Amino acid sequence: MRLLVATLAVLFLLVPARPAGAVVPSAVARLPCADHEALRALLGERWQERRTAYGLAANGRLLELYTSPDGTTWTLVAVAPEGRSCIVAAGRGWIRTPPSAGTAEGADA
Repeated sequence: MRLLVATLAVLFLLVPARPAGAVVPSAVARLPCADHEALRALLGERWQERRTAYGLAANGRLLELYTSPDGTTWTLVAVAPEGRSCIVAAGRGWIRTPPSAGTAEGADA
């Protein structure tokens, strides 16, 4: 299942926004998506994950990384401009490293 989600993540991030009336590939249509606040609450309640990093992708989607406090679980969420949020990858064993010298860490801890 996690491999499927990771594969779909690549498709989701590489496929540009589709014009109105375009057919959605079935693999992309099956991404687990929900209202942003509902998904954020679910990750927090079920896995104790909270947003630890985020960035803007070239396709206009916001990518958010959620991790549990001890790094046991992590989830990568893509947020479309209209607010729809989809899980694009998830896993176990997230290891947080300190930022490299001369860079700023843009996470909201």
